[in-house]
Amino acid sequence: MVNFTVYGEAVPKARARTVRTKTGQTVSYTPETTVAWENTIRGKAEQYRPGKLLDGPLFLWVNFYILKPKSKPKKVLYPDTKPDLDNLVKSVKDALQGVIYTNDSRIVGEFIRKDYNDPPRVEITIFEMHEVSLVLYGMGLHLSQAKSAAAEGNPPGLFSSGA
Repeated sequence: MVNFTVYGEAVPKARARTVRTKTGQTVSYTPETTVAWENTIRGKAEQYRPGKLLDGPLFLWVNFYILKPKSKPKKVLYPDTKPDLDNLVKSVKDALQGVIYTNDSRIVGEFIRKDYNDPPRVEITIFEMHEVSLVLYGMGLHLSQAKSAAAEGNPPGLFSSGA
């Protein structure tokens, strides 16, 4: 398991920009804000780099905490607006490739959420899949219980007791 926190406002992965040069060549590049954020994540991840890059099935757990705008009413509890969650996690996955794991294709499961909190930050945990049943067990849901419940057509929720 690798676990660390990156402080700062998360930046969603932006699409590559394509431009034509004066000579007529087409060149694509990643926007500077995306590169800077991925470098921030990569820099923090370097401190937690395993001796050998993870190269088996992995489970990614990421919590994005963003500042609640002052214009939002107190009754609004969740950031159900942009940035999109999938674009936020793309930056994380790309930044960790070659630092924590060999390739983000190794990620076979994930739990991703965004919430309001101060300070803004991203909490990242990468588990090898053999560790995941221990995590679920700690949450009150043992992997074998989940599998048997699913086989019976009654899959429990992530935070259920598994009973």
